Amino acid sequence: MTEHILFDLDHTLWDFDTNSRAAMLSIFGRHRLALVFGSYDNFHRIYDDCNTRLWRSYADGTVAKSDVVYGRFARPLAIAGHPDEALARRLGDEYLRLTSDGMALMPHAIEVLSRLKAVGYGLHIVSNGFREVQYRKIAHSGLGRFLTGIFLSDEIGCMKPHKPFFDHVMARLATTPDRCVLVGDSPESDIAGAVGAGIRPIYYNSRGLACDLPGVRVIASLAELLTDSCGLVPAGPDN
Repeated sequence: MTEHILFDLDHTLWDFDTNSRAAMLSIFGRHRLALVFGSYDNFHRIYDDCNTRLWRSYADGTVAKSDVVYGRFARPLAIAGHPDEALARRLGDEYLRLTSDGMALMPHAIEVLSRLKAVGYGLHIVSNGFREVQYRKIAHSGLGRFLTGIFLSDEIGCMKPHKPFFDHVMARLATTPDRCVLVGDSPESDIAGAVGAGIRPIYYNSRGLACDLPGVRVIASLAELLTDSCGLVPAGPDN
């Protein structure tokens, strides 16, 4: 019997793309970055590539958290021929502040959380994001009122998909993997991590990323969590 539902945060409940774009556009305009990059699209393309590479290195343990926070701006500035460490630090701090104030959620997030909480599940966040950002996102977006637990790699000391992350969560909840379901958008950190830990995964394909693991339930909308096919709510007309 399922007792706990573990949700990833970014791209799963919290609309990362919408909130991040608003923050980046503000930064781009306020700091007159068009003079450096020419266009927002060019700036974001370079930033996105640098950010992705740095997050991979962070997950591998080869760079520190600060390298991600500031390096994802320092590297694009250097690539554009405008190296400026002081500016990169200002941009890094400003991005964290602005993006964590974002309130946009993925479609049906509130409806689904409200229904699942009413059924009686313990609802929890499991995220690799930075603690000072993730707590603000949860508070400002109104997600906190539905949650009974928040588990962040920044505090646990290891990241999804590594099994010790999920072992920590199971120990804190005093439960076992067979009593949990994980809903997430990342085939690697969420779905493969859940499978490796013995937790039933539900893959929310919000970004169109391929997930080749056999037997994984795939949904295109959070609203599908309330349908009979996911087996999380009692069958009946209220579904």
